[in-house]
Amino acid sequence: MTSVITVANMKGGAGKSTVVALLSYGLAEKGRKVLVIDLDPQSHLSSFFIPAEQLEKVEGGSLDLVKFGFEEGGVKIREVSFSNGVKLDLVPSGLNYALDLMIGQAPLSDPLMLYRQFERNWGILKIYDYVLIDTAPEPFLPTQWGLYAADYILAPTSLEELSLLGIKMLVNKVLPSVIEIREKMHKGAPWLLGVVLNNISRRYKDDTISKVEHALSRFIKSVPSVSKHTYSRLFFEAKIHSNYYLSRLPHTPSKLRLPLDSVIKWYKDLEDSVMSLAGEVESRIKAIEEQKIQDRLMSIRRGVL
Repeated sequence: MTSVITVANMKGGAGKSTVVALLSYGLAEKGRKVLVIDLDPQSHLSSFFIPAEQLEKVEGGSLDLVKFGFEEGGVKIREVSFSNGVKLDLVPSGLNYALDLMIGQAPLSDPLMLYRQFERNWGILKIYDYVLIDTAPEPFLPTQWGLYAADYILAPTSLEELSLLGIKMLVNKVLPSVIEIREKMHKGAPWLLGVVLNNISRRYKDDTISKVEHALSRFIKSVPSVSKHTYSRLFFEAKIHSNYYLSRLPHTPSKLRLPLDSVIKWYKDLEDSVMSLAGEVESRIKAIEEQKIQDRLMSIRRGVL
């Protein structure tokens, strides 16, 4: 099955694009077929894979996918090849999309547009094991496209208070309506797969992190519709620690042919964390899917009885 994972936090600077880029690499390194879609007009994620000068005007990118689908809109899927042979596919965003959205050259009235394009173009999407979607740090329409199309939602955060508040806003103000509408459509609600700690200093003690996790878990339990669709362990064991060169990539992407490639090659501990995160994502998805099967069987048995 193809799993659609949307990465979201209502606060900028939480590391959404970084986590999408690293996770996509990790899953591809494990031999999975991965498609990455950048829905953020700021094009931060795309800059990890494409030189900056190519992002000023993008054609056949994510906005064309939302408007027209793969088959009719001339969407161009870019193949990204790392120096070690790892490959993944990318549908980028471009800075020109921000203007298109501002002047109304996008379907601004339908938050389910991407979901419907996925259904219409499933013949293309089903070749992928994972579709990873990056979103903007606010609940405007491109972010809604990503959330309504998701099977799973991943929330990155630092331990800064505003970043954690961004997750609370996502859980309390955004996800309940996404879950409600998907369930009304009988399409199944997306699950909150967990929270990834990103750009974390190694000085933080495990006890401090556990307290933050406990407090955030308690908050999520106060939102029943989301809590019901949240993985049992909130924080991922794998953490993305602070890395100066990784944090600087968005500021110097044009100097490198494939910006992310260089940093992963230079830092073995970063690659180890990325591979651990990819493994955890897969194990969590497997556990959730097994739980869904058990729930369906129990529902059938109750109906028979």
